[in-house]
Amino acid sequence: MHLYSEVAGQIKEAFETLAEEVRRRKDTLLSELETTHADQQMTLARRADCLENQLLDVTNCCELSRSALKHGTETEVLGRGRVEGTF
Repeated sequence: MHLYSEVAGQIKEAFETLAEEVRRRKDTLLSELETTHADQQMTLARRADCLENQLLDVTNCCELSRSALKHGTETEVLGRGRVEGTF
């Protein structure tokens, strides 16, 4: 009976150690996931800001061109094309 208790204790200890290692690994992986997710969110936010700024630049150029076409003389319109590199 003494041998049985000793072996049972060793088995319990081995599985408790294994369970603790699995818990630690789970916590590590969840932490790494959180860090990776946060980094990706920041990257996406920066890219979105950049795209929004580019869209604003394009919109402003379109508005300026529309205004020049509507109110400018032919010389101003053609001159703007050369300045902006489209002609």
